[in-house]
Amino acid sequence: VKESIKRVGFPTIDLMLLHAPGQAEGRADAWRALEDAQQQGLLRSIGVSNFGIPHLEKLAQSSRITPAVNQIELHPWLQWRKEVEYCNSKGIILEVCHPLKPIAACTDG
Repeated sequence: VKESIKRVGFPTIDLMLLHAPGQAEGRADAWRALEDAQQQGLLRSIGVSNFGIPHLEKLAQSSRITPAVNQIELHPWLQWRKEVEYCNSKGIILEVCHPLKPIAACTDG
């Protein structure tokens, strides 16, 4: 976190995400580091990227802070309805990403 702050040249970062669930044993430690950095005022918000419901539930067992954001790929061809409902019920904002894809590559259009 401190290295990232140094690289961007600002005293704080607005949002830092823990990208992809990765290995379970390192996930809790990485999240704890983000929680500590937020409590120190280095990060305004912390979140996750590409976490499914099982990953979010496992994280909740050891975390002090609920992720503010879960960034997932979401579009008409990939809707993740259960994940959307789960995040909404926990107050986790969905930040949607979608890879750039020519419309001709879509099967229905």
